[in-house]
Amino acid sequence: TGAPAGAFLPSRDLDVRLDFDSLAGKAAVLGSGAVLVMDEMTCMVDMLGSILRFFRHESCGQCVPCRVGTDLLVRMLEGIRRGMAPEEALSRMVEIVETMRLSSLCPLGQSLALPVRSALENFREEFLAHLAGQPCPACEGRSQ
Repeated sequence: TGAPAGAFLPSRDLDVRLDFDSLAGKAAVLGSGAVLVMDEMTCMVDMLGSILRFFRHESCGQCVPCRVGTDLLVRMLEGIRRGMAPEEALSRMVEIVETMRLSSLCPLGQSLALPVRSALENFREEFLAHLAGQPCPACEGRSQ
């Protein structure tokens, strides 16, 4: 919800009301009001990768946390997607977005914490599957 800087909500939250208070209770935001509904064939690792690449492209490059942080996050997620990263990469991503939230000069770098945190918290099993070199349920379903 809330466009690229919004939160990823699991299917159990599909009926949450689209108002500020209800979304805040789910650690989400209304943002621009955009809602993207994805089915079980959507790999959340790939979806987060798309968002990270968007943020890296949109970064003006003037502040180090955003310029370096977005690039590092894209590279880390690619390692996760390929099963070539340690499990600690997930907690490292959270550390990076928290540093970006606290020290980026503009809202672009500051706002990446929500999509990263919500994807890792709500779809952790998909990230762990990729880390183990296994297809997540969404990727496995696509290959059939």
